[in-house]
Amino acid sequence: MQFQLPAKKAGSSLYTEIEQKVSATDIFAGELLIPEPLLKEIYSKFYLPSLKTLAKIFHVSTNVMAARLDDLSMPYFKDAELTFY
Repeated sequence: MQFQLPAKKAGSSLYTEIEQKVSATDIFAGELLIPEPLLKEIYSKFYLPSLKTLAKIFHVSTNVMAARLDDLSMPYFKDAELTFY
């Protein structure tokens, strides 16, 4: 079962609050599951790594991987649609 957020309404602080909490959760999961030294070692083997490939290597969702890469300012090829639960 997936949690679906209602359609985003302009000025909706509840939606923004939930969005921020999900983002913070993804960043925390990334820090825990994707150690920076190992990520940098694997990342260096690619010209421009794809989001799906890195997520698969680390066995995490594309959302978590994207949050980790963004947090470390590491560019990537966005070949997956990010989902917001």
